[in-house]
Amino acid sequence: MGTTDNYASARFLQKYCFLHGWQTPHCSRSGSARDQTTADWRKMMRQGEFTLFQQVGGKGYYGKVRLECEPLDHPECIIKFDTCCSPEWRIGTEFGIMYGWELFRRSCPEIKGLSVRVLEIRGQFADTTNLVMAFVSANALWKALDWLPPKPPSLDPKTGTFTFSKY
Repeated sequence: MGTTDNYASARFLQKYCFLHGWQTPHCSRSGSARDQTTADWRKMMRQGEFTLFQQVGGKGYYGKVRLECEPLDHPECIIKFDTCCSPEWRIGTEFGIMYGWELFRRSCPEIKGLSVRVLEIRGQFADTTNLVMAFVSANALWKALDWLPPKPPSLDPKTGTFTFSKY
């Protein structure tokens, strides 16, 4: 898949948990070490960006999302769009962020909520759909969180099929 992003620094929170004595890298141990790690993470404003740019024969896939997020103390995901963000693909972008958040919070439930601000959405009329933007925005969120689900969404560019797993 052609992307301008890679996951070289992925899984920040999982590594952090593991390095600080958590039993698994999935944030499963309780106690003061977990509380301290969660408190440290809560102080961070994280940014993520993901671009999908791929052409296979007559089929093109393009989308870019740049966002920032910070944790909340209450259980909800709040999504705000900058005024410069194109309105055409906001529904797909919002779905992708909610999907990405849902998978993340299953792995690390001590992060109660998330505030996400979408800074940039880019697409092209011929190569961008809300499904492409859902794929791109979920990946941008995971870049910001330095996390990747066990089964991330995939794209088969030959058939145009996107696959989003439940867990």
